[in-house]
Amino acid sequence: MKPLLQIPGYCLCLTFLVSCLTSCSVLKKKKTAESPAPSGPGLLRALEVDSDVPDQAYDRLKAIADSPSANLPPATAPSDTPVESPTPLPEPVNPRKDWAHQGLQPAAIQPGDVFFQNMGPYLNKVASLIDPLPEGEREAALTALASIKPKRMPMTLSVAELAAIKAEVGPEFPLPERSVAFDIRMDEVSTKASRLEAAFEDALEGTGSSPGASEAEKKIRKQLQNTRERLQKGEELCVIVSVSRSKEVFGSYPGAPLGKRDSELIRNALEALYPHLDSLSSEKRETAIAITRDPMIYWEFDVRKLSLQGERIVIETQAFAAN
Repeated sequence: MKPLLQIPGYCLCLTFLVSCLTSCSVLKKKKTAESPAPSGPGLLRALEVDSDVPDQAYDRLKAIADSPSANLPPATAPSDTPVESPTPLPEPVNPRKDWAHQGLQPAAIQPGDVFFQNMGPYLNKVASLIDPLPEGEREAALTALASIKPKRMPMTLSVAELAAIKAEVGPEFPLPERSVAFDIRMDEVSTKASRLEAAFEDALEGTGSSPGASEAEKKIRKQLQNTRERLQKGEELCVIVSVSRSKEVFGSYPGAPLGKRDSELIRNALEALYPHLDSLSSEKRETAIAITRDPMIYWEFDVRKLSLQGERIVIETQAFAAN
């Protein structure tokens, strides 16, 4: 906000000096034998009121004091223009909510998802070969599009490793006091570029364009048409070709029983180790804590850039690193 009044420093000094000299001269002219000298602290006590000031000097100093350059500018009337408030900061992005549109699910990752932005395990999608389908048909369609290979990865967090994590996350994020064993069972869902390209072509020119196409097929075709238009404009779009995912992760204390509070502690340990795993849920089973996430726990995904060959959407061979 600009100050209402700005006066150069030299003007203030000049005004102060003139005021002092003027006061001194006036006192000299009006001083009589009956008027005592001022007493007490202050500016007047410091002035030599009985010094002799010639009339010519008095008139010259008074002319300086009365000049426009020695006076303050007249007070301005208050402006009727309202003061603009500062622009508020934008609300932080909630990708799960803000990126959901046209039946696309930002929190779901599967081969055939076309996107231009991601925030951890959330995709800002343009199209998907799976999302628009009815929920009961998605897994079957994914199996027809990609191969699913199960994997199992045991992992143990020692007491020393948990202490190091605790030093980073702070005491407000409680963690186990003993070592934790995780049983991570995952599926690696992957497809070939040629298979995806054929699926795009079929959705655009084949079943997706037939008179008997379902509402889901029509929606997928419309999304891919949008994808093609954006590629024609030079936009950078990517596609998922493989993803590693888990439906559940099991955590336990080797050789020790589990209590009620251990559900939160073991879930916190997994989330602290993998910060991208947000919105985790956990519950105590007979011998382990089961940790889940809606819709899945995603570990990593492989991304390729898209381009056009004529009207055909093609997938480039070089891997593309997503954020």
